[in-house]
Amino acid sequence: MLASLGDSLFAHRDVISLNFDDTLQRALRCTRARRVETDDSPHERTGEVTAWRRGERTVRIWQMHGSVRRPRSIVLGTSVYGRAAAKLVDGFASAKDAERRWLRQNPGDGQWTPAHHARWQHARRAPHAMLAQRGLGVMDLFASADLAFLGTSLEVSEVDVWWALHQRARNHARLPPEQRPATFVLRGDATKTHLATGPANVTLVALPQWSECWDALLAPA
Repeated sequence: MLASLGDSLFAHRDVISLNFDDTLQRALRCTRARRVETDDSPHERTGEVTAWRRGERTVRIWQMHGSVRRPRSIVLGTSVYGRAAAKLVDGFASAKDAERRWLRQNPGDGQWTPAHHARWQHARRAPHAMLAQRGLGVMDLFASADLAFLGTSLEVSEVDVWWALHQRARNHARLPPEQRPATFVLRGDATKTHLATGPANVTLVALPQWSECWDALLAPA
C-alpha cells in the first residue's frame, strides 16, 4: 500500500501536505527513493520540506504546517496560522523577485504568454532550484502552479492557507480566465458550503466516491 502511494507521488513535482506525520516520506522510502539534501528556503521557514529522487524523477514534499520529526516546526491553531501567514509574505516577495529576474534574463515579446509561463515554471521548479540562494519556496507554488487539494476541509481558520490562496487569486487577476492556473478541491461529497461559492477562484469538484478523488490525483507515474 505504501509503495503504491510512493510510486504515485512521482507523478508530481511538488506535493504540499497539511499533515504533521511522515506517511508520505515512508511511502517514498518503500520505493527505494533517496532523500536529497536541499536548502529549504529558511527565509520562509513555516514547516518542513524534503526532496526525494528515484532515477530521473524528483518529488518535493512540503509540510506547510510542520512535522512530528521537528515539533517546534508545527503550525496549529488560529493565532499560529496567522503568524505563519506573516512569514509567507516574505516567500511571496521572493517568488515575484525571482520571476522579475528571470524575465530580465529571458525577454520575450513584452507579454506574459502561456508559453513564457511554461518556460518560467520549468526553470523555477527544476529539481536543483532549491539549491540556489533565495531558492524555491511554497509560495512559488501558490503564486503560479496548478493546485489540486485532496483530503483537506480547507477550514476558514487556516489563515495561512487562505492568505496564500487569495494572494494567488490577486496575482492572476489580470490574466484571462483561461490562462489562470487551476485551483481544484477534490471531495467525495459537497458538504463544505464555504467552498461552494468558489472563494479565491477555488473550484469544488465533488465526486461520488473518495476513491475516485484519489484516482484523479494519483495518476500512474
